[in-house]
Amino acid sequence: MSGAAPRVVILGFTVPPDVAVAIDAASAVPATQTHNFARSLVTAVRSAGATVGLVSTHPVPDYPAFPQLVFRGGSFHDDGCSGRFLSFVNLPVLKHLTRTVSLLLGGLGELRRQRPDHVLIHGVHLPFLAVGAALASRGRAARAAGRSAPRIVAVLTDPPGVDRPTDGPLLTWLRAWDRRLVRAVTDRLDGVVCLTDALGADLAPHRPRLVMEGIVGGAAAAAAARRPDRGPGQGNAPFRVAYAGGLTRDYGVDRLVAAVEAIPGTDVRLDLYGAGELADWLRERSGDRVVHHGKVPHAELLERLLASDLLVNPRPVSSGFVRYSFPSKLLEYMALSVPVLTTPLPTLPADYVEHLRITDDDSVEALAAGIVRAAADRVGSAAQAGRARAFILSTRSAENQGRRMLTFLARLP
Repeated sequence: MSGAAPRVVILGFTVPPDVAVAIDAASAVPATQTHNFARSLVTAVRSAGATVGLVSTHPVPDYPAFPQLVFRGGSFHDDGCSGRFLSFVNLPVLKHLTRTVSLLLGGLGELRRQRPDHVLIHGVHLPFLAVGAALASRGRAARAAGRSAPRIVAVLTDPPGVDRPTDGPLLTWLRAWDRRLVRAVTDRLDGVVCLTDALGADLAPHRPRLVMEGIVGGAAAAAAARRPDRGPGQGNAPFRVAYAGGLTRDYGVDRLVAAVEAIPGTDVRLDLYGAGELADWLRERSGDRVVHHGKVPHAELLERLLASDLLVNPRPVSSGFVRYSFPSKLLEYMALSVPVLTTPLPTLPADYVEHLRITDDDSVEALAAGIVRAAADRVGSAAQAGRARAFILSTRSAENQGRRMLTFLARLP
């Protein structure tokens, strides 16, 4: 790599903040984590000294779950980055086909115009990965002939084609084929950045990989900075436990509710934020001890989490997808300097352990015991939370992770 700043184009789901807010407002299940990671990825690469361009598509569920059927392409600008939206038809199968055509007809022209040193493909999305695999093969041939060509690297955040309870037989079959094709094309890229080692080993076993479980978002760090010395909560006040994210059984929300309800007395309160399959069930159970707040704007959500005594990640450890995923909420929780309780995830890096309260297992009983222990040791929990914030901001900040990514890109064979 020359002494000039490296040029990176991110192909993925980065949209301006106002567009992200509009998408989440119209979606049954907001794509909050997708938006947050996309923005953190841009921040990380730029903070490490690269210039960034964007080729993006709107991260929306299929029509009619999202009310808009046709999305038109066009240029946009976001925080100093120039970008291009891809057009597509928001229907199953047609979404993949039209995004592929739009990328070939318009997106590749944007790539040629920006002449990047590297292309980062955000997410496990078949149209992007398939075109990326073709570009990577062509690039390797060009470099073998002495010509320059960008390296094509995927940033893998989730396993491909996760089945949903609402899927019919046709969608289940299509997702199975999507998984096969994703594995075939991802292993033809120049490398992968992945949240867990298992994700990279499964999708790109023959390519260099960098394991990077996440990037601390600037919003959480900024919110915590306004209240850096929160200290322990008052011993005679209700002990406020909070969870924010998908309200699903896959994420263990039903077990968390059962755990709080199993704790004797009435001095523990659970606040739940988000949307998902359990939303109606939770509304029916809302009362003095369990309160379902629904979807809350991210800035307001951070302030509410800061007012909590314990933030919980109840994700079951036996689910098949767990080894392929890392809950981004853990990084955000830790950056807030609020005590964090989590189940013993198999993908939890060793250097996290001393900064978290970890349950014995993922059962209702273990979650309840973990909450009781945290409530009984508010001073110790608050001290641990302060150390957790310092740890996560110094090791998983945008600047730190951006440097790791650019070093990885520069060393690709």
